[in-house]
Amino acid sequence: MSKKAHNRRHWLTEGIAKFWWVMSILFVVLSIAVVLALRCSNSHWVQAVVVAGWLLFVPLLLVQLIILAVIRCWGKLVASSAVGVASVGIVGFLLARIGIRLTWRFVTMLLAAVLWPVIDPSDGFGKEHPIPEGTEYCIPLECNFDVVDGKWVTEYEEAMVDSNIRASYLQIWNDFEGGRYLYDFSFSALPAGTLFLKCYEVGDNIPLSENVMRRNTSVYCSATKFFTKLVEKCEFVIYEGDWEDYYAVRVEVWHRDSATRQEVKLMEKVYRMDGWMR
Repeated sequence: MSKKAHNRRHWLTEGIAKFWWVMSILFVVLSIAVVLALRCSNSHWVQAVVVAGWLLFVPLLLVQLIILAVIRCWGKLVASSAVGVASVGIVGFLLARIGIRLTWRFVTMLLAAVLWPVIDPSDGFGKEHPIPEGTEYCIPLECNFDVVDGKWVTEYEEAMVDSNIRASYLQIWNDFEGGRYLYDFSFSALPAGTLFLKCYEVGDNIPLSENVMRRNTSVYCSATKFFTKLVEKCEFVIYEGDWEDYYAVRVEVWHRDSATRQEVKLMEKVYRMDGWMR
């Protein structure tokens, strides 16, 4: 090892041995910021940025622990480890409480921020298929995440369903990211069978998410004699397109009779939608 490299190594180990507490305090401060953001803030971007900063800091703390172990500063190693374990435990507990979907949202937002300059996930589908002039369409209802009494809850914009208004039978909500949706479906008397969606771009009649749409939206329903809600908050994804680059989508609801195997289109409705950038 050259003298210059030896001096750099000596400077690093001496600096960590002397100022190890700075890293530990910063990690505690970041952990407190995460706790406050998750419990008090309603902004998903604020929460994602704070959690991302905390996640990026974890490897730095691990490096510090390794160096303290190598130079045998056992007391400082124990103290720094205790701070790290306690902070990770508290933040991990909160992330577990808010649920897998929101934790996944934080992860995807972090990955998008880091990888966007390197890998542009846009496909330009919405720009290539503008909404045809004169097309009438609906806009998906909103789905919001909020903190109530220290717990995360999902609040859905109210849907007005009327058995006398056919267009109200199908209701679609935005989910937690662009291109991800939830749907409800109500209908009158039906034989037992499976309900599923087919989605098409309106202008050129292009099938959307063709390989997975049927599988992901299929819901079995028993025979009904009256107007009934048959599907509630079933998730599906539109893969074509980019976030907030909207185009017109014809959403068709189909029914496959369990006895006869015949498939019948029950209704269709046009929505303005965007695609999930992955």
